[in-house]
Amino acid sequence: MSFSIDAVGRVIDIAVIESQPARVFDNEAKKALKRWKYKPQIKNGKAITLQNQQIMLEFNLGQS
Repeated sequence: MSFSIDAVGRVIDIAVIESQPARVFDNEAKKALKRWKYKPQIKNGKAITLQNQQIMLEFNLGQS
C-alpha cells in the first residue's frame, strides 16, 4: 500500500501497489488504512503533508 499523511494526521492518497490474490482484499485494505491516524510531521514549526509512505497489510483468515 502507498499513501500520504496530511497535515492533521489523516491518511490520504491511498493506492494498492501489489496484492495477492489480485484485487480480492484491495477495498478492505483501503478502508482499514483510511481509519488510521498519525501524528503529523512537523517541519519548521508547521505541520506538513508526508508523501510516498508505504506499508504492507496482511490478512490472516484464522482457522478453528
